[in-house]
Amino acid sequence: MSRRIVINIASGHHAGSYQASKEIKSKLEGVFKHEIRIINLDEHAKSPRQYSNKDYDFGNIIEQIQNVGSHDRLVIFLVCGCYALYNTELCDLSSLKVFVDSDGDKRLINLVQQQPGSDSSALVNCIAHYMDDLRPEMMKYIEPTKTNADIIIPSGNDALGAAIIVDGIVKVVEQYQGGGPSDTKRLFPQLDFNLERMELEKERYYELS
Repeated sequence: MSRRIVINIASGHHAGSYQASKEIKSKLEGVFKHEIRIINLDEHAKSPRQYSNKDYDFGNIIEQIQNVGSHDRLVIFLVCGCYALYNTELCDLSSLKVFVDSDGDKRLINLVQQQPGSDSSALVNCIAHYMDDLRPEMMKYIEPTKTNADIIIPSGNDALGAAIIVDGIVKVVEQYQGGGPSDTKRLFPQLDFNLERMELEKERYYELS
C-alpha cells in the first residue's frame, strides 16, 4: 500500500507557489503528526537554463517520491514550482493539484523587487530577462498547465488560499486513512466557515476546474 500523499502546487515565476507551500506545511504540522516534505522543482532546474520543460528531470523527482517504502510512516509531499502541473506522471501521483494564479504585471513587479541592483542598467536587464525568457516560457509551457489544476487560487490571498487547500488535504488524508486515527486532529471548526459566506469567498477567490 502506498504510504505517500502528493499535492502539486504550481504557479508562474515569482507568483508564490513556494510561499504557499510553506504556509500550507506550517498549518498541516499543527494538524497531523505525519512527515511533510516540500519539493521545490525550481530548485532542481538544470543550469544553464533553457526556459522550457527540458530544465527539469521529472524522472528523478518522481523517483524521490516513489522511494517512500510501505514500511515507513505516511509522508505528505508538497511538490511546488512553475512546472508542478506539467508532467503527466507527476500529476497522476497527485491527490490534489493547485495553481496559484497571478497576472504578468504582478510577476514582473515581484521579479524587479527581488533584484539586488537598483540602478537603471539592472532594471533594463531584469525587464529584458522577463520579456525574452520568462514571459515566453510562461505562455508556452506554464500557463497551459492551469487546465490540469483541481483548484485555481489567486496569488496574494495566502490565508484564505492556504485554508482552502489545507481543508482539501485534510479530506484526502482522512479518506486515505478511512476516517483518520485518534492522533489526527480535525481542522473543523477552525476552517468550517459559515457555508454561505464560504461559497461567496469561493466565487471571489478561486475557480474549480
